[in-house]
Amino acid sequence: MGRIIPITGKFLQAALLTCPLYVWSRKAQRKKERDQGDLNIWLHKLKGKDKENAAAYQSRMKSGRLILIIGIFCPLFWLSLLAGETGGILLFHFTHSLSFVIFGYYMYRKARNDLYRMKAQNEN
Repeated sequence: MGRIIPITGKFLQAALLTCPLYVWSRKAQRKKERDQGDLNIWLHKLKGKDKENAAAYQSRMKSGRLILIIGIFCPLFWLSLLAGETGGILLFHFTHSLSFVIFGYYMYRKARNDLYRMKAQNEN
């Protein structure tokens, strides 16, 4: 019985490591970590007004992420869904939650793009 678990664990590990989706996600994660490291190094080198602007962009990114999370986990929508509401009420709560998700995502992406645009301008 003790030998089955290690064999099964090794098999699952080998299967996971050869899964194309897992390989792709690891490559994306490594690229994100590399880009984030470059961004952190650049942020530490900033001084004065640029540092204040970068801090403002990061604050907007954080606010956008939080608004997006509020939209995803909106209690009004989930309570109405789990309570079995149908029709207009559920559609209203879904639309309300979706508007939060869209607004939060827009806010995050805009601040992120502005921060990377600022980085590109400072490097040139």
